[in-house]
Amino acid sequence: MGRRQNLKPWPKGVSGNPGGRPKKTPLADACRELLNRPGPGDRSGRSYAEAIAEKLAKKALAGNIPAAREIADRAEGKARQAMELSGPGSGPLEIQNMRMRSLTSGLRSSVRNGRKAANDTQN
Repeated sequence: MGRRQNLKPWPKGVSGNPGGRPKKTPLADACRELLNRPGPGDRSGRSYAEAIAEKLAKKALAGNIPAAREIADRAEGKARQAMELSGPGSGPLEIQNMRMRSLTSGLRSSVRNGRKAANDTQN
């Protein structure tokens, strides 16, 4: 009897693993720890992160566009990229009577085609 109860799905809105899989980020953790340390030989006592940010800012002020973009992305977040999805023959994308598998397949195909078209225009 107890075995059969184990095979029943969880009630609606209840997770069997509420915390989810534990996040293991050893490299990111090590990088954060290093960036918070004082830089060796830095007379101002700045951390690695502060020294890197200042160097990046100086490059951006000197006209280095990738440095300016990096600062903007870190400070304000990356700009969202708009993407238009359309159905066959550039018509509307119909989704109302599609099964989930068909819907995800169609969306993936549209995204792939959009990326291909964007790459073709850049080359």
